[in-house]
Amino acid sequence: MDKVIINNKPIYYYQSNDPVIDYLIKRKGLFGSNNFEVLNTFIKDTEGSIIDCGAHIGTFAFIPAHNNVNMVLIDGAVRNIQCLRETFRDNPNVIVQEAILLDDIKSCTFSSTYGPFGYAQEDSEGLDKSNTLDNILSEYDKPVAAIKYDIEGNEISAIQGSLKTLDRYKPPLLIEVNGHCLRLQHKKPYDLFNLLDSIGYTYYLPTGQGLLGIDKNMKFPFCVTDIICIHKQNISEYNLNIISNLTPDQIEQLLKDNYQTSNEECKKYFDYIS
Repeated sequence: MDKVIINNKPIYYYQSNDPVIDYLIKRKGLFGSNNFEVLNTFIKDTEGSIIDCGAHIGTFAFIPAHNNVNMVLIDGAVRNIQCLRETFRDNPNVIVQEAILLDDIKSCTFSSTYGPFGYAQEDSEGLDKSNTLDNILSEYDKPVAAIKYDIEGNEISAIQGSLKTLDRYKPPLLIEVNGHCLRLQHKKPYDLFNLLDSIGYTYYLPTGQGLLGIDKNMKFPFCVTDIICIHKQNISEYNLNIISNLTPDQIEQLLKDNYQTSNEECKKYFDYIS
């Protein structure tokens, strides 16, 4: 295990060939840390806990954790957990929980012991065991201020395992929509948006100009991006700058442009939704 010092604090990692570690070593930067700033804009309960589902080595959580924000960091990869526990060992405001998040407790296989790309597959003969976010959070006494889901295509199942928590606290959500990983789970972004609709959440694509509305019935023209989700009961609490939905012509143009610049995995996603 190695470490990099950022803001006079260590963040621990294992050597690997992935963009998070590359960014950490070469730039002394926290890949994805700006996503916290996006989510933080919508957090109302400053005393509650932020739940980081798919914490990896803690680049999303690093800055808020060292600013005494209450955090629950969850990951399914054993060596990620080792790094998280070492990085935040002196932070009583941070709870690190090893768990594979799905919609129930069941046998499964997890694809990786380390890295940002681990995902679960249900497997009756699998040696791993999943858990639900509802089960995990029932052990803690702090309210939930916000949740981030970035678990490589398992977001739909994990949200289904969070329904009690979401219904009780109605927190803002930051969710990675990874078309390629959803495809591997035989799902599409539509399935994620449809689930969010069913539990009372609106969802937007954050941009520099505001929040872009999403029409679930149109093809989603992005392979990997993050969305912000606000419960409909809480909309009045925000002064949201909502931009109109993309037009069909704009979506078709984005699909063409993004396909041309995508890697092979994302091209498979675009082929899948065509």
